[in-house]
Amino acid sequence: MSQGRWTETKTTDREHSNVDPDEEAARNRNTLLSYFNDIASIPTLTKDEEVMLAKEMESATHEMRSGILSVSFTWREAIDIWRGLQTENRVTAKMSEAYGSGTPEGEERGEKLDKCLKKVEALLAKYDEVAASGKEDKVALDKLGASIQKALREADLSMQIFERIRRKLRSGRDTMASYERQIRDLKSPKRAPKTEKGKVDRERDLRTLRKQLREVEIGMGVRAPEFIKLMDSVDLAYDRLMFHKNKFVQHNLKLVIAIAKDYRNMGIAFQDLIQEGNLGLIRAVEKFD
Repeated sequence: MSQGRWTETKTTDREHSNVDPDEEAARNRNTLLSYFNDIASIPTLTKDEEVMLAKEMESATHEMRSGILSVSFTWREAIDIWRGLQTENRVTAKMSEAYGSGTPEGEERGEKLDKCLKKVEALLAKYDEVAASGKEDKVALDKLGASIQKALREADLSMQIFERIRRKLRSGRDTMASYERQIRDLKSPKRAPKTEKGKVDRERDLRTLRKQLREVEIGMGVRAPEFIKLMDSVDLAYDRLMFHKNKFVQHNLKLVIAIAKDYRNMGIAFQDLIQEGNLGLIRAVEKFD
């Protein structure tokens, strides 16, 4: 059997090596023509349209980030990621949105980010101390929470970090919603037990579910109803951001092709130039001011 697979692999490799270069070139041309036809009808944005889209993206980004930063789970997760990078002797500046921008500010971002996250870590320790005191000092907790969020905004965490945290927050939201749904089902009059044993079993199941729900709430730092509502608004902001970002990219694809044409016949396939140009365009849209 092993020999058979080897023979089959060798045959496939031989067949692939015998592909007619002219046929392959023709397929590449057809692919490019199809791509050009797909984007031909997409108009180029005017300056005013670009400004409008950029403002929509900025608004959606601000709303999404603000929602994510308001959750104490985010504060702890940011510190965990930061400390993890330090433990692995990796560049912590990668957590910053400015990193890799090619500017002096981007390269020096690590020092400022470290300073901001050290401040967050210290404030978070005070926050936990107040929370554990049992005094329920909401004013003090709110003040510390606001300071932590301010320090995280100054750290200028990258969209990759926010997206990583958002996925975990969504998982927490889905778990909360599941527990709440199960609790509602158990409390439904339609499922009311008719025996004493059934009542005891239902109360036991309700206690278990409420305990599990409370554990998730403590982990996220927010009660379920408030957290579910918050994450719904974060998801809406994220969807708005992606919609406007994709629109911005689509309406600038012709620009990528125009620039790529200037670099043809320099040892890089035209398709690769376009692909790299599109990746650069996406990054430029994310950075557009």
